[in-house]
Amino acid sequence: MTLSRTAKISVQLMILTLASLETGFAQTGQPGHSSSEHSQHQAHSGSHAGHTALHQNHHNQENGAVGRLSATGQSGFAAIQEVLSALDADPATDWSKVDLDALRSHLIDMDRVMMSTQVTRELLPTGMRLVLTGDADTQAAINRMIPAHTDQVRREFDWRVEVTEVSEGLRVDIEADDEATITRIRALGFAGFMALGNHHQLHHWQMATGGSHQHPTP
Repeated sequence: MTLSRTAKISVQLMILTLASLETGFAQTGQPGHSSSEHSQHQAHSGSHAGHTALHQNHHNQENGAVGRLSATGQSGFAAIQEVLSALDADPATDWSKVDLDALRSHLIDMDRVMMSTQVTRELLPTGMRLVLTGDADTQAAINRMIPAHTDQVRREFDWRVEVTEVSEGLRVDIEADDEATITRIRALGFAGFMALGNHHQLHHWQMATGGSHQHPTP
């Protein structure tokens, strides 16, 4: 049978159409998709994967940054948090005796004494003299803290430390015999004298756990 010219053209067009469909299926796995559509799909998938990776990287960076932080923003909060972490970590903690508010009261005193005390310093031949005064709350904190602190300093250092009540507050004489120690005492001033020793942490632990070193509430 001889095909007409028109029929031959129709057959050729059908063959070309089928070939095009087969090529699109082979490239994309979906019939009828062109290579341009496939490229667009790949670009979209790559963009989505990149966004996901960027989000995950940002999340990891945030977690890493938090892991590097140690300050809690306020020293009293940090001191109590440190004690609380130790209490939580100890299975023998007797929570019926824990009193973190007693520690808070002491930390308030520490803040008042360190930051609000008016200090007059006088050099002595063998050390220095401090006269400590302040408003009513500060003076009450001075009276609670200074005698106890000087007792600890006497135990830890071979110094002469005397506390005397005066009309305006307390006077503290701190003296030693050798020149090197005298120079150190003078260099400490009031702030250094108050920071002396390794007893503060133990004192805080004893107060927080209901021990014998309870501090009066301001």
